[in-house]
Amino acid sequence: MMSRDQQGCRLLQAVLHSEVFGSDIAMLGDFVHHSNNSNEAKIRNNNDNAIVVDDHAVRFTSSLPVQRILNAIEPVLHEVMSDAYGNFLVQKLFEVAPRAERLRLFASPSLQQNLCHVAASPHGTFAVQRLIETLRNEQEEYVVFAALQHNLLQLLTNVNGGHVLYKMMSFIKQRYLTTSNQTNSSVHCGTSATLSPSNVR
Repeated sequence: MMSRDQQGCRLLQAVLHSEVFGSDIAMLGDFVHHSNNSNEAKIRNNNDNAIVVDDHAVRFTSSLPVQRILNAIEPVLHEVMSDAYGNFLVQKLFEVAPRAERLRLFASPSLQQNLCHVAASPHGTFAVQRLIETLRNEQEEYVVFAALQHNLLQLLTNVNGGHVLYKMMSFIKQRYLTTSNQTNSSVHCGTSATLSPSNVR
């Protein structure tokens, strides 16, 4: 399977990027022709900088190559996520996939039944941590965290699983702080408006 071969994985990432963002595959040589560790770092950095917009969502769902990649990966998603090279492909897939497709992948039996095993694996842990970092809404959070609750003991007693739990706790803490700050800001603004000179009669 190409997703578990270094060069094949890079080629599939290039196809995903090209189909969704409209880039020329020839411009993505780093994904295809090089195989050193620095390029693997580049792939991770690219994940941080991508922006998925409506136009990209349309391209994603209407692209035959993308859909063929998706259909091939979905039944064995947990295996690809745990692979030394496949985990980078899955990270790219999660990055470019629109909301509906992401949620479908998160809710797939392959992921729901095996996410804890993936999180505890040496390579899968990176894919799961990245997945947690890029959760976009409460529905995604619920589906992913529910899957991780299936075998908390495995995560608690495994080094790689522990990293995933730490990432999850950090995400929840940041989410709480953001929500708390927004609430406090709203209350403060409301108080300021009440005490402003224009409201004094």
